[in-house]
Amino acid sequence: MSPENGQGGSLVFENRLATYPEDHWRIEIWTERKSVVVQFTVGGEYGMGLAREFFECPLFERDESAQFYEMFSDAQNGPLTRTHRFTVGMNFKETPDLRVLVMKFTTPNAA
Repeated sequence: MSPENGQGGSLVFENRLATYPEDHWRIEIWTERKSVVVQFTVGGEYGMGLAREFFECPLFERDESAQFYEMFSDAQNGPLTRTHRFTVGMNFKETPDLRVLVMKFTTPNAA
């Protein structure tokens, strides 16, 4: 799937053809100063599976992926973790109909 252009120069991947609300997902990526933000907005467990797959993608080292899972267990409290390549902040909010996971990656030398 190719991304669409979103607001403020963001890139958006979205399942617009979902029949059921729990199958809907949207992934939005944008930059904030020297950071990259990835936001997963999902209606159900399928979309959360996409977030977990992102944790394990080849962009990340194995120990970083493990740290993401550990952070996710406390994501409602907005944990911040520093790796040797970047600092990542995570925030998770959930309502009965919607789950939103936001990850912000910042390089160590960013001011």
